[in-house]
Amino acid sequence: RKATKITPLLVKKDLLRKKRLLYCRHMSALGSYLSERRKALAATHSGYSIRSVAKRIGIHHSYLSKLERGENAPLTEERIHAQARLLGEDPELLMALSGKLINALGVDPALYKDPAVYTQE
Repeated sequence: RKATKITPLLVKKDLLRKKRLLYCRHMSALGSYLSERRKALAATHSGYSIRSVAKRIGIHHSYLSKLERGENAPLTEERIHAQARLLGEDPELLMALSGKLINALGVDPALYKDPAVYTQE
């Protein structure tokens, strides 16, 4: 077996792979949390369909659908804050779930596994 020489290109590829995995974990956490909150509100109030929520925060409904499934790029800070206001959520929680506050503010990694723990009072 021939030994692999470590080059800057291999290091860069490995870092990109790790970044993609981290990104997927955040998008999945944010998306599932947003979906649960929106559906819970839709069960008791009108105006929380995927189309109406998307329209009120200024994105296309298909983008929001993909976001809720963890398939799309994260929202901008402005859109995250708009969605937080609309769903009655803490904007910082949604920012952390999107990966925008990743450990910069000491975000607990357990947040990504069960965000509901941090919303219970």
